[in-house]
Amino acid sequence: MNKYSISEFIGNGKFGEVYKGKKTTGEYVAIKIEKNLYIKLLKHETTILNYLYRKGCKNIPIIYWYGINESFPTLVMSYFERQFTKELFSSSFFSDIISIIEKIHEYGIIHRDIKPSNFMFNDKKINLIDFGFATFYIDYNFQHKTNSINEYIIGTPSYISINIHNGNEASRRDDLISIGYVYLYLNPETENPLLKEYLFTNTEGYDSDLHIKHPFMLEKREGKKWENLSKELSPLSIIFKYLQYCYTLKYDEKPDYKMLRDFFIV
Repeated sequence: MNKYSISEFIGNGKFGEVYKGKKTTGEYVAIKIEKNLYIKLLKHETTILNYLYRKGCKNIPIIYWYGINESFPTLVMSYFERQFTKELFSSSFFSDIISIIEKIHEYGIIHRDIKPSNFMFNDKKINLIDFGFATFYIDYNFQHKTNSINEYIIGTPSYISINIHNGNEASRRDDLISIGYVYLYLNPETENPLLKEYLFTNTEGYDSDLHIKHPFMLEKREGKKWENLSKELSPLSIIFKYLQYCYTLKYDEKPDYKMLRDFFIV
């Protein structure tokens, strides 16, 4: 850690605290300090990111250092300038996002926590961060893992896929469905503003350990059912066609990433 200094507090996460820091060269870095005694994510995130970096994945953080600093696990990584917000919304960015996800999926990883705050800009390029919940969807024999039923969610309640609400194990389709929800949230032209309020607000205080039958989760699930969600979207809209396809994907089915990218190229 002697090569790095903390310069500015950025925020809190489930694991601890995030700071803006500097290398001795003056280059900015992000510094994550794990202070949660019960949730251990930084070592896992380091392993996943180093694996993807060795495979040639771009638009993800680069790990500069991981270790124990002043008794706390600490991770030093790439610093990105701006978060993807409604003010920066453009459909074309979602084509880039799908390319990032496709590359990650190609090497057997799913992210499992797709949400607006995990997309960041640097030099006008969009990047995906926060791989603490990421995992392999393939086994040691490179076969797709079998589905299983879970009673508790992993991810952020507003953006987890309808399949996760139903207790299914996460797979490639669920990262893509979550991207669709992010599009709905960020797009200033989403047809029904009440949809955004219903699906994406009132999440403060709700973490990733909620039971799928918690009243809050049941409310979110109801809004994400296709028979309800589709009524709020124009059948001719980009996002209707995108989500309609993603909702039909089977658990272990390989998505047509090119077709999904093409939806957003205008």
